[in-house]
Amino acid sequence: MSRELRKSPRYPLHLDVELTYPSGERHHAVTRDISDGGMFVLISSELRPVLGELVTIVLTGNSAEKTTLPSNEAVVVHTAPQGIGLAYIFIELDDDH
Repeated sequence: MSRELRKSPRYPLHLDVELTYPSGERHHAVTRDISDGGMFVLISSELRPVLGELVTIVLTGNSAEKTTLPSNEAVVVHTAPQGIGLAYIFIELDDDH
């Protein structure tokens, strides 16, 4: 039995997401699960960014309600046959922000 190493629990959640690669190329995909630290995105292998690549993610809701949330930077930390694992990149603000 493998030991869970994640800091935050993952929750099954299917949301539409737009991924923007450093080249400016954009692809639409769907999340499989999401947590405080990242998400797993279902995306075909030919559209997949490489391990370690930075992407901009925008959650666009689901087909029932199209709500666009603010964008965030993430890094590809895992690849699997079904898609990619992304870790959010957080920035720390100083006391003035």
